[in-house]
Amino acid sequence: MMVEAPPPQQPARDIGAPSATQAIDSSRVKNLASIGVMAAKRNNSSLVAGLKRLHPEQFENLTYDILLLSGVQNLRWRTPSADGGRDLEGEVVSIDFSGHTDRQRWYIECKRYAKSVDWPTIYEKLTVAINHQADYLLLVTTANVSVPCRDEIQRHNDRRGVQIRVWPFYYLDQLLTIHGQVAVKYGLVKSQQSLHVDFAKIIEELKKLAQATYAAAAFGQTPVDRITLLAALTELVSARIEDSRKHGRFVNDHFKPDRDTYDWCKPAPLPAANFDSTSLRAALATVKNVLSLLELKCRVDGEAVVITVATTDALRGNALFGLVSTFGMIDWQLSKTEITLKAR
Repeated sequence: MMVEAPPPQQPARDIGAPSATQAIDSSRVKNLASIGVMAAKRNNSSLVAGLKRLHPEQFENLTYDILLLSGVQNLRWRTPSADGGRDLEGEVVSIDFSGHTDRQRWYIECKRYAKSVDWPTIYEKLTVAINHQADYLLLVTTANVSVPCRDEIQRHNDRRGVQIRVWPFYYLDQLLTIHGQVAVKYGLVKSQQSLHVDFAKIIEELKKLAQATYAAAAFGQTPVDRITLLAALTELVSARIEDSRKHGRFVNDHFKPDRDTYDWCKPAPLPAANFDSTSLRAALATVKNVLSLLELKCRVDGEAVVITVATTDALRGNALFGLVSTFGMIDWQLSKTEITLKAR
């Protein structure tokens, strides 16, 4: 999306932050390419204060979760950058009225800055994005951009090329209010009420699954896979409610191979004790059901579980897939024929 420069009589704009009146639809990512005015910058937000206290790796994981819920596909970690942090890349997919599919490549830098971000910092990240033929560079930060930096971003964007977007602290605050389970997951809020927005979405997915299960049974089929997935998802949701009530954040209840491995998951028992039990079970059941597989062929590679399949296409952009990741303590990475699961 090309960004138009504001008329001279208009006040300066914050780069990358959607308008406070703009509806945010987590199933789409048009807000990623928006520029507007944030009506209120809540400097005293407890969410923002909590973000600044997170460990850098936790902040990176939180960014991953929000991007996934915002509709970014094929998210994957890049090798550690010069500053030692992990950054992300992913794709934003859109289909126009003619049916043409457009894929935008996004590079995402997630950093906790104590002071305003200056233009040399942005330009250093921009150079990497250009070298890797990205379409967009998104900076996710606990700070804000300085006024001179904002002006340089505007001038750069007006010249086209790789477009720069920024999620400053106050927009992260807004996103964490919308995706409350992410705020709970990292201990930024203690109230179970924060879970309600995206819980509604997972309940909708459960309803669809229950209806499909009922229909299969009505036609004489044996919907064991769907029943297994329903059980795994309800276990996951129940565990997250209990975590929120007892601990004010999501906690890891370790996978016990002899107890928790499904019979159709090979090898059995699966040596994955570093994973959260309900997260891994929900992930495995989701993969089996969405890809309609008789069994899962897994291998343990270090601290990751790698599943080999014929194709991962059906998982890309799958709503249930994203919800399991953000309600769970787990990362997914997809290649053409492999699904890599990593514990948080």
